[in-house]
Amino acid sequence: MSEPISIREMRDEDCDALAELCGSSLSLFQQYCREAESGTRTILVAEVGGAIAGYVLIQWEAGHPVLHKEHTPEIADLAVRESCRRQGIGTALIDDAERRIAVVADRAGAAVGVSPECGPAQVFFARRGYLPDVRGLNYKGSFVNSGATVRVDRGLVLLLTRRLGRESPSSTTG
Repeated sequence: MSEPISIREMRDEDCDALAELCGSSLSLFQQYCREAESGTRTILVAEVGGAIAGYVLIQWEAGHPVLHKEHTPEIADLAVRESCRRQGIGTALIDDAERRIAVVADRAGAAVGVSPECGPAQVFFARRGYLPDVRGLNYKGSFVNSGATVRVDRGLVLLLTRRLGRESPSSTTG
């Protein structure tokens, strides 16, 4: 990548571009802006050459019930424009998110889907040192018992957490 990546907090005027990036509704990002103003979320935006290339959402009180109960801030969403992937943007966003989380907590969490389209996210978080919760799969807030039948959709996740230390995340090995 020839142009530098800059990370900043989301602004109201970013809503259209972020909705387009994710194929989501404009109203969802307008809601995120309101929640950011109230302090329940922080949305970090990555820009390259003045254009939005991705974002990450930090939920300070995790939306996932298990992470919420354990007071673990959640990296609830990470998206990078397809044409900008594999250029360090996701890493830059998560580095910044983890630095912010480390100010208030000793670990960060993520509920990562297990469907095939979530494979790249699984690998990304594993390479950063996120480890699976020892309780196994979780479906819509409840752990899945052996022998259970569940639907593979966005509600089926593997909870991952990473201990945050004083050194920067990108300087760790593994």
